[in-house]
Amino acid sequence: MDTVNAVSHFRILVDAIYKVYSQSPKHQREIDEIACNMSVHLMRIQKVFDVQWVFSTLTAVRALLTDFPALYSHFVACSSPNSNKNRQKRSKFQGLTNKICSWFFLDEASML
Repeated sequence: MDTVNAVSHFRILVDAIYKVYSQSPKHQREIDEIACNMSVHLMRIQKVFDVQWVFSTLTAVRALLTDFPALYSHFVACSSPNSNKNRQKRSKFQGLTNKICSWFFLDEASML
């Protein structure tokens, strides 16, 4: 699994998104509010595990594709200069926005 570039890139992205929301109740509340306003049912992104990686990858892909509108809106809001985040956090959210908006991400998600 670690030798296939697409899988390892996807795993890194999922772990980064998981870390954002698992370590911050504030971020979790913000995305819950955005999802509620957009009528999106969040699937809660989980980590991709080494054991049973096929199942956990499938679950992560489904969650990312289902949660995409809310994730994108939250990332854009947090990366905005008008947000209450510091420069480092805004940069982190801008990087996540760029990653999930790339064709490479869509290609990886579709492949998986």
